[in-house]
This record gives sequence, structure tokens and C-alpha cells, in this order.
Amino acid sequence: MSRLRAILMRSVQCEAIVFGGGFSGTLLATLLARQGTDVVVLERQQHPRFAIGESSTPLANQTLRDLASTYDLPELEVISRFGTWRETYPDVTCGLKRGFAYFRHQPGQPFHSRDRENELLVAASRKDAIGDTHWLRAEVDHWFARLARQAGVQVFEGWQPRRLEQEKGVWIAEGLAFGGPLCVRTRGWIFDATGPAAYVARTAGSRVTSHGFRTATRSVYTHVRDLPPWEHQLQEASVSTLEYPFRADDAAVHHLIEEGWIWQLPFVDGRVSVGWVQPWKPSNHGGTVKALVEQEWLARYPTLHAWLGQANLAQTPGEWFSTGRLQRRLTHLFGNGWVALPHTYAFVDPFYSMGIAWSLFGIRRLARWWNEDASTSHSLEALALYADQLKRESRHLDHLIAMAYRAMPSPTLFHAATMVYFAAATQAERSGSGSAPGFLAAEDAAFSCAVDEIGAAIDEAARNGDLSAHRETAAWIEQRLAPFNQVGLFHPRDPHLYWETAAPDATKG
Repeated sequence: MSRLRAILMRSVQCEAIVFGGGFSGTLLATLLARQGTDVVVLERQQHPRFAIGESSTPLANQTLRDLASTYDLPELEVISRFGTWRETYPDVTCGLKRGFAYFRHQPGQPFHSRDRENELLVAASRKDAIGDTHWLRAEVDHWFARLARQAGVQVFEGWQPRRLEQEKGVWIAEGLAFGGPLCVRTRGWIFDATGPAAYVARTAGSRVTSHGFRTATRSVYTHVRDLPPWEHQLQEASVSTLEYPFRADDAAVHHLIEEGWIWQLPFVDGRVSVGWVQPWKPSNHGGTVKALVEQEWLARYPTLHAWLGQANLAQTPGEWFSTGRLQRRLTHLFGNGWVALPHTYAFVDPFYSMGIAWSLFGIRRLARWWNEDASTSHSLEALALYADQLKRESRHLDHLIAMAYRAMPSPTLFHAATMVYFAAATQAERSGSGSAPGFLAAEDAAFSCAVDEIGAAIDEAARNGDLSAHRETAAWIEQRLAPFNQVGLFHPRDPHLYWETAAPDATKG
């Protein structure tokens, strides 16, 4: 470092440093600050900035309400429901999510659905005002950063790291931020909320691996505008939506195709998050985004092709992004003086919109750990329990998602496979997010055993390929899930249209 830079460098002392200024990092910093901790957040970019990972769930919103009550943060209660969010923060863009919707498309044919065979809608709330939300992350993350600053957190943006070391029990982070050179020191802990960058974890010697995952996917994604509502396409296809538990577009919409699936998350300002998730293979990890987006495969689905062809790129981000393999996890997620948040530790796939909820579970655990264990002699022992939970949960999520992908070619098997996830979700929602045995029943031994058995049965039936075998397997899965089926899964009042799955907590308010 030059002598002039050393002279000009601003020095900050604090009790904890959070690396990463997305909603996870700034919310954790806010919770620590509410406990009287002097916290610094170091964010590489400047808010507002584009980010992905946008769909909340009842479990996510239950956790927000729990945090609001525990840490006296009524703002979190407000954003846990679509209606109060729109009334209180109309300038922070979100979208209405009433549940999950799946539409199956056949190659070479316009979309059609005789007897609802190509439709599946599962409600998460009973009315719009108490619905879940899609988060326009650029604005939502910016909102969380402002909330952190209001709580007394120092948030530095434009962070360019130059040095991160631990010397005699003191963490030293040196780099550049907006405003000039900066050195932050703490005798406390540092938290890695940098997501796939895993800056702290990698610096501490942890490696990122995709080994051991059952799921293998990649994605291409962006935001668009001028995309007509999908419900218009259903009307043109003479598909009746009068019996739907919610409007077709007010959901995390999944368009299932042979090449994977396409997501559609509409926001209230007309923007729509769209992305294509495809199977990952070593042979398809390269190529340009343009080549991926403009492949001839889309023309195989005339309704999708005509519908998506009307959209234009939104000004932000104004381009398509392409990932490598999505599945990743760290070899180590904590060490002497540092710990990673869930999204930094691992990611599986966006299929069930579990990212926000799992992140919030981890934030709540770390905030409790900070209050109860961080300054004690058994702090590392307590973190080892946290790490074991995340490891089991990431494997559990991987199993649930991989099961859906293996079943996806068969409408019968796919419907049964999704019911496994919804059995886990509805159980957790009815027990309360704070008392459930792990995230999505990951710590429930009986449920985990059922998941293993169902996964094996789906594997066998998928290899068979016989429709009668698929029906027999689906019937067996229904019986196997019976002890965990609290909401009438498999038998909605209208075929493939589930009203009864709406979360009970969401009806309060």
C-alpha cells in the first residue's frame, strides 16, 4: 500500500462485519444492531443493483413476522403481506404471488389442456391482500439497506477488497469503497453473505463444489416488459380459468417443456422476471447467451414462442444472463471467527422458490446464536450444530427438487412428486415456522424416510415408462404421504386445482 493511501485510509472499528449487502446480509446486520451490536456491512456494488432470487412463500413471510415481533421491527410485518406492502411502500416494487402454477407444453402443438391434464395450480393464500410476493430485488435489497442504516448499521458500498486477514484475534478488512480507502477491524465475528462469490469462505480456505448433488441444472434469465398476461393465452386456447384458485399470472408460473422449464414472475409495474432452467451436462456448459436464448427449441412450442416473442428486454438489466451449473456448496461453512449464511453455503435450484425462506431461517438462527452463544466458550460448538442443519437441509432440498425433475416427463408422476413438496410446506406452515423440525421437515426422520422411499419409487416408475405403472406409483405415493397430508392433497375439489393448501397464518390480517 502506498504511503499516501495509508494516510488517507479511513479506519473503522466495530463488533461484527457482514460481507454482502443483499437482503440477507443487511437484514442480519439489522438484527445484530437491534441487539446493541456495532455492525459494518461491506457491499461490492451500489444500490439499487440487479439481483435474482425473487419469489417468497408462506414460510418466508411467517419468518418475517416472527422476526418483526422478536426484534421490534414492524417494517418486516408490513412486507410479509402483499396488501400492506403496497399500501405502505408503493415505491418498492413487488408482485402478487397467490401460489404456484404449472403449465405443460407439448412440442409441435399449441397449448391445450383436456380435463386439466396440462395444468396444476396450488394456492398459498386465500386472497390478494394477504398474498405472498415477488421481490424486485434491486429495490427490495435497497430497502433492506436503508432499514439497516436506520438501525445504526454502517453500510459501505462500492467495496473493492484488497486484504482480509486475521491477526492476533483481530479481523482486518482493507480495500476501497465509495469515499476512498477503508480499513475495518473487529475482534468479533465476520459473516459471509456474498452468495456464490463466497468471498470470506474462499479466503478462509473453503472450496466450492458441485459434487454429490442429485439435481443438475443451469439457467438463462432476465427481466422483460410488454409481455401479455399468460391468462390471455389460456383464453385463446379455450381453457376455462373460472375455477382457478387465483389468477393464472398471480403466481410463480412454471412452463414445463421437454428442455426443462421457463419461469414467469410478474411485478406490479409491468416488468416480468423470466428465465429458462435446462438440464446441465458437461457438454452444454459453454456457448453464448444469445445462442442459448435464440435456439430453435422455442419454436417447437408455438404458444410459448408467439407469447414470449412479444416481450422486450427491460431497461434493467437490459441483457440476458447465463449461469454455469447452479448446484454448489462449500466444503466448510464456518471457521475461527467466520460463518457463512445459507445462500453462500449452498444453492440447489429455483424450482420451488425456496431461496428466500431458507435464507430467512438461517438469518434467524445466526441472530439467536449471536445473542446466546457467540461470546461464550461453546460458540464453535453451537455453530457446528448450525452447519449440520444447513448440510442436512441442502441435501433434503436437493432430493425434493431432483425428484420433481425425474418425474417431470410424466404428468401423473409429476403431480405426485410435487405433492411431496407441498406436504412438507403445508406441514411447516401449520406448525409455525419457528417450531417446525428443520426447514421443510428436513429434521423429521419419518418424513425423510418417506421422501427416500418415494424418490426410489419414482426412479423405478420413470425407467418403466408405462402409464399404468405411473398410476400405480402415484397411488402408492398418496398412501405413503397420508400421515403428512393435512390439506387433502391428491383430491382437490376441482382436478389439479388446489384451494385447500392456502397457509392458515396468511388468513390473519
